[in-house]
Amino acid sequence: MMDQRREPRYKMQLPAMLVRGKKAAQMLTEDVSYHGLFLRTDSPPSMRQLIEVRLQLPPTGEEVALHAMAMHTVKPDNQFKRTPGVGVQLYGLDKQVQTKWTEFIRLVQTAEEAKTPIAVLAAARPTEPVRRQHERLELDLPIEIAGIDDDDFPIEIETDRLQARTADISLGGMWVDSAFDFPIGTLLRIQVVHPDTKATLMLSARVTRNGPARRRGFAVEFDHFDRDKQKEFFNFLDSDAAPAKPKKK
Repeated sequence: MMDQRREPRYKMQLPAMLVRGKKAAQMLTEDVSYHGLFLRTDSPPSMRQLIEVRLQLPPTGEEVALHAMAMHTVKPDNQFKRTPGVGVQLYGLDKQVQTKWTEFIRLVQTAEEAKTPIAVLAAARPTEPVRRQHERLELDLPIEIAGIDDDDFPIEIETDRLQARTADISLGGMWVDSAFDFPIGTLLRIQVVHPDTKATLMLSARVTRNGPARRRGFAVEFDHFDRDKQKEFFNFLDSDAAPAKPKKK
C-alpha cells in the first residue's frame, strides 16, 4: 500500500459529499493528491471504513463518485492546530473514474506550478469550511410541528399538527423543508419520526432563519440540548432501536 504522505498534496477546497451507507454529509476538501484527499470534518468515519466521496471537478463541473478508505484522522483538539478531518485513500476506482481523477490532479499540479488559480464551482448550498460544532447530514425525515412554547410569538397551531420534513440535520439543529415559516426566535416543539421504526422523539427548537427565495422552509437550533439529549438524539438517528422517551420538564 502506498504511503500517501510521501506523494505531493495540493491545497484545493472543493465542495464534497461524503456518503456512509444511507447518510450523506456535505463538507470541503482540504487537499488532494493522485491517490487520495483530505476532507475537513469534526466527525470523521471510522478507520479503514469504506466510503464514497462525490465531487464536481473543475473547471467543467463534471461529477465523479470516488470509492475510498479512511486512513487517518486529525482531531479538533490536536496540539498543532491542524485542520480537523480525515485523510482517505482512493480504493477500487474503475478505469474511467481513475482517468478523470488523474487528469484533474495533473491540472491542479500544473496550475500550482504556474501559480494560476483554478475556478471552483460554488456548492449547491452554503458549506461550512470546517464543521467545528456538528457534522451536518442530509436526511429526509418526516416531522410534525407539535406546538409553540414561546409566549412572545402567540401563533395558534391548528388541531392537526403541521406536517413537514427535514432536509439536513445535525446535533445542533436542522433545516425544515416546509411551505410555511415562523418568525425568527419562535420556540417550537418538533416531533421527529424515525423512517424505519416509526418511533418518535420530541425536541424543542428555536427558529434561527427563514429560507431565501430559492429554498423554502426555515432553520432551527435545538434548545436545551445537553449531552444526554444529544446522545439520545444520536442513538435515535443511528439505530434501528426505538429511543427512550424524553423526560418531561
